[in-house]
Amino acid sequence: MVEVKNCKVMPGDHVAPQHRLLCMDLGLKRERKAKVKGIRKIKWYKLVREGGKMREFKRRVLEDFDIGIEDDQEWWTRNAAVLRRCRKELLGETSGIIWEEKESWWWSEEIEKVLKYKKEAKKRWEES
Repeated sequence: MVEVKNCKVMPGDHVAPQHRLLCMDLGLKRERKAKVKGIRKIKWYKLVREGGKMREFKRRVLEDFDIGIEDDQEWWTRNAAVLRRCRKELLGETSGIIWEEKESWWWSEEIEKVLKYKKEAKKRWEES
């Protein structure tokens, strides 16, 4: 939405006889993109990127695992809860918010190839 607050034509300043300079104050209101609630995902990438996370995760899981249960269903239920708790405490989750109207529709394999060629050309140029 645009709101014009002040508008006037400058009579003395011109580029050509038929043109005049137009000055105006515009108030622009930006529309916010809609947020959609999606699925919260586990940040598994932290195991690799952050060095100590993998060792800490492994240590906590092995420490809390309950091995002495005979019933398979009970064993799975308890140990799955241990895994969920450890991953939530150490790794965290995404917010689950998905921004609609992402402009990725124009990205194609052809653009990917061009960018790859451009990147390789830049590397060759920097090396020489």
